[in-house]
Amino acid sequence: MPPPPPIPQKESDRTPVTIKVLLVLLTLCGVTLGICLACGTGRTFSIQSGSMAPALERGDYVLVTRLGGKYRRGDIVVFNAPGMRDPKKNEVFVKRIVGLPGETLRIIDGALNINGVRTPLYNRTGEINYIFIPTAMFPMRADNVYTVSNGSYFLLGDNSPHSYDSRHFGYVSADAILGRVIACYAPWNRAGAVQ
Repeated sequence: MPPPPPIPQKESDRTPVTIKVLLVLLTLCGVTLGICLACGTGRTFSIQSGSMAPALERGDYVLVTRLGGKYRRGDIVVFNAPGMRDPKKNEVFVKRIVGLPGETLRIIDGALNINGVRTPLYNRTGEINYIFIPTAMFPMRADNVYTVSNGSYFLLGDNSPHSYDSRHFGYVSADAILGRVIACYAPWNRAGAVQ
């Protein structure tokens, strides 16, 4: 006797594979976020400016961790910026590490040069072009050369014409860095790894 035919499903009962995969990924992100927060190795931050666009946009929510060893060029980090604009409050900034301790940087026609070698950095749209628009408050340095002090980093925003960064406030001590941005978790359409 042949087996009975399968019970037909209504079209609306079938969940597309892409939705199932998305649900699994969102669950894994939620579990990772929960574990990092519960263990004290992670923190969450909301992005308040467009200085890191397109890697991070105003309104993104990110997970930041202190795990992972030394900071590297290209890492996006969150750091304390005490009194840079308002001496009465500590501000938290997010920028990309471009210069490591002891390196000499020079920005020529938007291109980053480190120790005399052109060193391009990339985000989701391609090579980052570091443009600086001087103002009366922040004039351009005559030589446009920066030598990073030991124990510090040189940080720039990807949206460099609209970024208040190391070109304005100088080097950032390793002690001031709160951690590395590892993922954007909201809004859902921007969730995932940050590059």
